[in-house]
Amino acid sequence: MYCITKQISLIKQVGQARFHQLPYHPALLLLFARNASSLQFSTAVHELQKEIQTRVERGIESRAPHLSATQRILSATISVHLFRALLPLLLQAPEAERELLVRELKTALYRYLEPVLGN
Repeated sequence: MYCITKQISLIKQVGQARFHQLPYHPALLLLFARNASSLQFSTAVHELQKEIQTRVERGIESRAPHLSATQRILSATISVHLFRALLPLLLQAPEAERELLVRELKTALYRYLEPVLGN
């Protein structure tokens, strides 16, 4: 249970876009891993991933209420998967390099979402 609580705390940090403050933690990599090692862990990871997706969708909806549900879900899905794809690189990089990579990830997400969300 402690591990799940710790991950929820990290998810809240992710949801608040404080990527640069995320500590290196191997469990964060597991959260976004493609394969979980046990059914119980796999179920917990799936639920946490769904919660991240839902939070991103809500954030998009609050910034762009005019979007259709389909567009909101699509934009959230792409954003989450972009973050997910780059997360191992961010967490394994030395601290100085991590700051540069985080800035690039934020730029990529901003450039993707800016036309959807507007200014």
